[in-house]
Amino acid sequence: MNKKSRKHSSLDDQYEVVSKDCFLLQIAEQVIADAEIDWMRTIGIDTKPQSVLELGGAGGVTKILRPNWIVSDIREAPGIDLIANCLSLPFEDEKFDLVFAQDVLHHIGDLDLMFNELKRVLKPDGAVYFKEPYWSVPAKTVWKFLHPEDFSLKRLTVENEYRDPMDGNQALAYALLRKQEFLPEFDFLDHVTVGELGVKTGLAFALSGGSTFTTKVPRSWLIALHNWEMKHPGYLKFVGFSIAFSIRFK
Repeated sequence: MNKKSRKHSSLDDQYEVVSKDCFLLQIAEQVIADAEIDWMRTIGIDTKPQSVLELGGAGGVTKILRPNWIVSDIREAPGIDLIANCLSLPFEDEKFDLVFAQDVLHHIGDLDLMFNELKRVLKPDGAVYFKEPYWSVPAKTVWKFLHPEDFSLKRLTVENEYRDPMDGNQALAYALLRKQEFLPEFDFLDHVTVGELGVKTGLAFALSGGSTFTTKVPRSWLIALHNWEMKHPGYLKFVGFSIAFSIRFK
């Protein structure tokens, strides 16, 4: 089996894990619903966004939960409608109400170019919803010792030459939301407003094994723990593994 085939098999396996795991499906639905609610609240309407693009959807199950969304990735995988690069999207101007991206932002080599492209394809009242790695002590411990991607404020740069789609610096959201003195001189920061939407996953997600493998912890236990964590945001700030925020263009 060649290298390309192994990557596709890994994505197939990840899709199977998530699509059959009631706990991960619940989290996926909650994150999607949060994005829709934030968009509706900001616009001031009670109708869900009708034109939505997901970036980096490979391995996820968005297509199961929202069949009308366009789900894209730079890799072929189950549940993907379109292979596309967010630096050059094959869509007309002002097409989408919402762009949805989970664990995507910290993989992008040229953020200014990406945000220029997102501004082009979004409607004037559109928004981008991101879910990115969080920076609690448990999360940073996992990122440092058990995860292949970097987590370093000191190594954030304006442009990165990532050799693989899974390369990235998971400290980007930390810098954007909390440690802006570490941010390089990104042009897009002068043209956007950032709205923090809270921590979205905690120890329950970590105990599940996430989307890359599964553990034997009973899903009923994980669902109960996750529901409790979501009701206690103060606690979740200390043990969280992901955080959501929206970006709108001025």
